[in-house]
Parts: sequence; C-alpha cells; structure tokens
Amino acid sequence: MASSNKHGYVRVSEPSEFSKCLHIRSSLNSLSSFSGRPIQRFDSWLDTFERIVNNSGFSDEEMVLELYKKMTDRAQKVTKYVLESGADEYTTVKARLIDHFHGDETVEKYLKKFEKANEKLQMKVKYKAFKTFDELVSEARKYSIRLETIEGSKGIQEFVNVINKPSDSKLRGSLEMVELKQLVENQNESVNALVAALKGESNQ
Repeated sequence: MASSNKHGYVRVSEPSEFSKCLHIRSSLNSLSSFSGRPIQRFDSWLDTFERIVNNSGFSDEEMVLELYKKMTDRAQKVTKYVLESGADEYTTVKARLIDHFHGDETVEKYLKKFEKANEKLQMKVKYKAFKTFDELVSEARKYSIRLETIEGSKGIQEFVNVINKPSDSKLRGSLEMVELKQLVENQNESVNALVAALKGESNQ
C-alpha cells in the first residue's frame, strides 16, 4: 500500500508485486536443478524449492510446471512419467516423487512398525497370499506407488507408450516447451564447444 507524506513523496509500505515476482524468479534461477543422482536428497532439495514458491501465489498447475522445469536427467523422466500417468495436482506429484526417491527408506520404516505390531496382525499379513513383493509392501504400508520399473525394459516400454498418447492439456504443451528449450540450450553448448576447439587448432 502506498501513502503520501507532507512533502508529496510517495512512500511504499510493502514490496510491490513486481518486485516480489522478480525475487521469486531470481531465487528459482539460483536453485540448482535436481537430477535424481544419489549425491542429492530429494526431500532436502524440495524443502528449498517450497520455501521459494509457497508464498508466490502460483496456481497448482504453475507449481507443478515450476517443479518440472527444475528437474533434469533421470529426475525429469520420472516426473514426466508421474504427470503422464494422471497425476496433475502438486500434492499428488510431490507424494509420488518422494515415494520414488525415498521409497526404500519408507519401506524400511513401515517394516519396522510391522515387526512391532501385535501377533495377530503379523499372522494376518504373513499368511496372506501375495503374488509380488510389492503387494506385501502395500499391505504393510497401506499404499504402494512404485516407480522403480522405469529402470527396467518393461517400465521403459510403458513409459514410451504413455508419453505417445495424445493429449490436449496445457500442461503437456508446457512440458514440451521446456524440453525443447533444454534441447536448444544443449545444442548451443555443443556448437560453442566445437567452435572453441576449431579456434584453438587454427591458432596453433
């Protein structure tokens, strides 16, 4: 809100919306991308991301898009798989990514709780017919969102089938624009490296 003093100057009591937007964009640009490599923890990275965007006024779709734009390499593939599988709300996407990158830790936690459970509950779960280990984990955890199949050939084929499905959503178009921008940037880096190498050879 702006007010005038006796000298006629305008005094701004709080930062303008424009300045706030610039600060958010600057903070997002400064935040390192998340690649999904073991040297990075997704939960720690996500805490920093959410501190930046929580008071941004972004819509749910914008939050998802900003999250996707900060993903690279394997993490971007996993995020796209989650989005193309039908998740479009930020809280859902966030939960599935946490389960993917920290799923083993979650399984271990629930298995420890299971071991402390009463004997009747353990008997009920142990002697139930399970076709896969994932089903057993799902019973113990009460949910199972396993994305590890992306790493296998079956998961890759499913991933390819999903992204090839036609979609008219604005979000899909935005994701494709992000990928195109990254492709152009990578090509520019390759061209610049080639030019630098050629200049080096001509100067010798």
